[in-house]
Amino acid sequence: MAKVKDRQVHGKLDKRDIQLTTIDQVFGDTGMGTFGTLDEAEYTATLKEMNRTDLDRHASKHGIIPVHQRGRLEKDLLTKFKRHVSSYRMPVQPESKIKSEKDLPKKVLKILAEGR
Repeated sequence: MAKVKDRQVHGKLDKRDIQLTTIDQVFGDTGMGTFGTLDEAEYTATLKEMNRTDLDRHASKHGIIPVHQRGRLEKDLLTKFKRHVSSYRMPVQPESKIKSEKDLPKKVLKILAEGR
């Protein structure tokens, strides 16, 4: 079976500088459906505009138990939001220049051999 260099399963050109981490992303999910945005300032403004009931409902929707302290609840929601955004914006890892053990310098091979 031939090796496929690009893991692209659709016919579109993929010129992103982020690494796709879920199958949903491969098929075009942008992650905006969960929180409505991927912009932290916009999300923070949305949280500030919410009244207490809406904030509690929003927290429950995202698996956070509502607490009486509004500041703590906003902080927890913002942490969850940042975690969500980072999962959708994982930077692409550069390919390693070292393909095999033969490409390593002799000094490095000697150090690695000491552990055997």
